[in-house]
Amino acid sequence: MLAFLAHDSPPCGDDESELRHLSKFRGPLQFSGPRDILTVGLAPGGTIVVWIQNQIGNEIEIARMQANEIEGDPDDYRAATKRYLEANGDYLKKHGVPTTGW
Repeated sequence: MLAFLAHDSPPCGDDESELRHLSKFRGPLQFSGPRDILTVGLAPGGTIVVWIQNQIGNEIEIARMQANEIEGDPDDYRAATKRYLEANGDYLKKHGVPTTGW
């Protein structure tokens, strides 16, 4: 089983203001928009990298983390997931995974 541990360092972009400004789209129509695509990359050895972008070529790396193996039996996780789905599966099938308020 893997645990994903975030670090406390600042974003990997030049500075935080770079993350907040609107970025220009390239193409026949010129306009600006927020970076609204989140990409997560997983590499061998447990490296996790997260970027934001609104088109190819203007991505900013915002996090680089290392996954660490934790103690525990994967069967315990599977059993807990099964119990959760037995208790909440009907709701999830009807309403989907709630994503508001995150």
